[in-house]
This record gives sequence, C-alpha cells and structure tokens, in this order.
Amino acid sequence: MTLSYFPALSTSRLVAENDSLIYGNDVDATTFFQHEGLVAALAVSYCRFTIKTQHETIYVRLASAALLGYLAFMRYDYWLLTSVHVCTYGHQLYRFFSKRMMVKDSGSTVKTVPNPYKDTKGEDSSIVKRHAKVILTVVSAQLAITYIIYSCFQPKAAYSFFQSKVYQLVLHPYIFDTSTFNLLASKFNENISYLIPIAEVLNAYNLLIEFVQPKILHVQMSQLLYVTVHIQIGMGFLGINFLTKEQERKNALIRLEDQALPAPANDGDDEGVTSPNKSTNEDIPKKFSRGAATFIIFSAVPYMFQIIFYGGLNMYAYHCFKDDLYRTIRLNGLFENDGNRFVATASVSSASYRSPGGKYLK
Repeated sequence: MTLSYFPALSTSRLVAENDSLIYGNDVDATTFFQHEGLVAALAVSYCRFTIKTQHETIYVRLASAALLGYLAFMRYDYWLLTSVHVCTYGHQLYRFFSKRMMVKDSGSTVKTVPNPYKDTKGEDSSIVKRHAKVILTVVSAQLAITYIIYSCFQPKAAYSFFQSKVYQLVLHPYIFDTSTFNLLASKFNENISYLIPIAEVLNAYNLLIEFVQPKILHVQMSQLLYVTVHIQIGMGFLGINFLTKEQERKNALIRLEDQALPAPANDGDDEGVTSPNKSTNEDIPKKFSRGAATFIIFSAVPYMFQIIFYGGLNMYAYHCFKDDLYRTIRLNGLFENDGNRFVATASVSSASYRSPGGKYLK
C-alpha cells in the first residue's frame, strides 16, 4: 500500500514520437531513460550539500546544490557541470591566497608604531589592491582549472589543449611519445592492474561494442558514472559525519566519570538529609540518557533514510543501464546478420546442455 503512493519506475528506454523501433540506434540522443535528468540532479545536489568545507554556511551549500541540480536536470555537458562544481569551492581558494599574501606582507619582524597624524588613505588603497590581487588570482586559477577540465572531457575539440600547437609540436613528440614515457606508462599500468582489472574491463568493453553502438554506450556509461560517483562520495561524507557524532557521544559517556563529583563522607549525624552533590551525580546519567532520543531522531534516522534512498537511486540508475544492455543484445545483437548469431548461440547452448543423468546431450 505504501509503494502505491510512489510513481512507477521503468528501466525501459524512452521512445520518440516518430520512432517506431524501441531500440533504434539514435546515436544523437542524450537522454534514454525515464527521470534521467532528475536522477542526475538529485545525485549532484546531494553530493554538494553533504560535503561541508571550513567556514561555509548552510546557505552557500544550499545555493550551490540548487545551481548544480538545475544544470544537471537540464542535461548540460559534463565538463560544464564539473567546472561549475569546482567553482563552487572558490571561497577556499580565496582564503588560501589571502592567507599567503597576508603572511608575505607580514614577513617583517619589526613592528611599526602607528602615527595618528599620518594619512590612512594610502593604507586603505593598499588593502584594496591586495584584495584585487587575490580576486584576480582566484579568477585566473578557476579559469585554468575550467580549461583543464574542458580539455580532459573534450580532447578532440578544436579549442582543447591536446589540439593546440604547444602540445602537438612540443609536448607530444618530445615528452609523451618517447620511449622513457612509454616505459613509465607501462610500469604504471602493470602496477595498477593489481588493484583494478584493467585488462578484463577492456575485454568486456570490446565485447560490448560488438552489440551496442559505441556512442550510445558512452552516453549511458557517462550518466551511470556521473550518478554513481556523486552518490557514493556523498554517502561517504555522510558516513564520516555520522561516525563523528557517534564518537562524540561515546566520548561524552566516558567523561561521565570526570563530571561526577565525589559525595562527602557521612558521619551518621545527618541521616535523612540528601546531599546536593549526590543529587547532581544522579542527574548526569539521566541527562545523558535523555540525549539518546535527540541523537536517534536527528542523527541516526536521517542517516538511515539517506542511505536507503540514495542507495536505491544509484541502484535504479544501474538497473536502467544493465537492463537496456541486455535488451539490446537480445533484440539487436542475436538477430542481426539473418540470425547467424542466434543460431550460433543456440548451438553452443545445446552442446553444453547436461541431461538429468549428468551426460552431455548431442
């Protein structure tokens, strides 16, 4: 009954109005599944709001999450989404460069005595120039980061760094195309293969592009990777915050012994009189016990619901990709070339079929 209040979700590919084939190879499409923009918007806004940086108010995080969610919902390019995401942390760059310039200006150990008769307009102008330099440095750094992200996401674009003359005429032939660099790259791939099955993933990709259009596969994989990365990073920071609050509560439980005051010795003359220290010691465990409800309602329950909801959202995006891949292989791959692949698959399946007695049927 509860599930009836939620909208029905489908993992089937969307059908265009003029497209009679459900799995037509529309390589120019950017949206294939239901609520694809909404899933991306929820993922990136959740990630941005969950990651808390130093000296950042909740309003800044809300505005940044709303902006990124809108851009993801409108299906902007991933390089633009990533660049805007990085730019939302520009205040950290501003604080970093401000501290560096303040340290540089205060490098002298000689303290000057302020002169009350001296005109302070020059000092005000120097402060303005200092802030202008910081802002110019931050903007330049953000533009450089944006260009690097654009070049990595669009390496074949006309304005990409990899298509520039500096890279084509200098860096590529004299650095990246040398035997030393190739040797280092091969050693790196060999060492990283112990952690990540690069060869197996490459073989699986080469097998998939025989059944699916590579451009369609790239678009679907980009969507799944974008959603998965942001949700998993957000859930990781959410777990860190929850463990921090849980550890603070454990520390408070350990400090109960330090907060408890020793009761005075009773000589027997003041029977029936309650000591104020004793009543205070009894109130400390009660106060700690009352805080359990606050911890459960405001920390444990939100953590549980966020893990369930965003974990299910990530699983929904994965099932959209997986089910579409299975349907594409069954409907398109097996019946192409007059059904030769289907006949070959059926022949292999019948040759490897075991009878109930354990013998192969031929």
